[in-house]
Amino acid sequence: MTRTICLIIFMAVFMFPGLTFSQKDTLTIVIDENGKVVEISDEGKALKFENGEVIDPGNRKGMSYQRILNKIYEIGKTIVVELQITVPTTTYAYVFDVSKEPLTLQSIPVFIGQSPVRDISIMTFEIKDKKKRIKLGEKTLSQAGVRYKIIITRYDSEEDRLRKKMDKSAVIFEQGFETYARYYLGMNVGVLFPSNASTNYGLLYNDPDETKPIITGDENYEIRMLIYGSIYPWGYEPEKPISRNGLNRLHFDLGTELSTNIFKKIYVGIGYNFSRHFSLSLFACLGNVGQLKEGFKKDDPVNPEMGSAPLKYEFRPTFGIAVSLPFDIAKNWLGGVLGIK
Repeated sequence: MTRTICLIIFMAVFMFPGLTFSQKDTLTIVIDENGKVVEISDEGKALKFENGEVIDPGNRKGMSYQRILNKIYEIGKTIVVELQITVPTTTYAYVFDVSKEPLTLQSIPVFIGQSPVRDISIMTFEIKDKKKRIKLGEKTLSQAGVRYKIIITRYDSEEDRLRKKMDKSAVIFEQGFETYARYYLGMNVGVLFPSNASTNYGLLYNDPDETKPIITGDENYEIRMLIYGSIYPWGYEPEKPISRNGLNRLHFDLGTELSTNIFKKIYVGIGYNFSRHFSLSLFACLGNVGQLKEGFKKDDPVNPEMGSAPLKYEFRPTFGIAVSLPFDIAKNWLGGVLGIK
């Protein structure tokens, strides 16, 4: 029993990284009185800077702090900004300002009246001790698909701050932090390859002199176009590599055919996004399937007054595998092929 439990935990951690639990993740940025970055500490590793570039040995030597910080962050990352006092001076007033705005995640943004949210903390203190570090503020990146911006503004005094308010000329440090976009809903267009052949029945005269047609039945694997909506129960983050969000790429689907049978047949399935441009789904088609009525079989002659093959329709599920593209990509690709802008 114990071995079984250990095996389940092992599979959850290594096969489905989305299930792993992590402690508080903190990125600390240390600046001097003029806003120049002197150190960045992340995941227990510290990088020293001089004139905005890494001075530590290694493959990051010479890199700018912007290049190191300009990446996409996990939700829950905490950004801490500290002040490194290098030269004791007079009293300064510092403003730690955080703004955030939603990223444009859709091809057609929908305005619902949001305004940028500001989180401002003001600190006034007298610098006396050289080499002392003072925490100016911190912000936890708590929302998906958001661009946070941290701005540090310095004034010579509290009176100067009140007089100038948010004077951009007093900004000494400004940096943006973006979090991974996370989706819980999606729409896809796909091509379904059925697992079994379907039979199309009809009537045919083998000879012009015949008075009665015979029943024909052609079996074929009819490829179908589908459009369907998807639900990502654990939230899909397409910018993350598959090794870091394996379970999050799983989705449950509901759709219909892009044909004369639209809305007459319902498709339900489960799928997996192998990339942001490609997914596979296993579908069950729920709908009526035409079969010959009792007493009739293929090649039987029938009364010509029938006009069509004697069919009865029975509810029977069929199955297939769909290769799909996200709706926007499929729309743009088809528009390019057909010359539609």
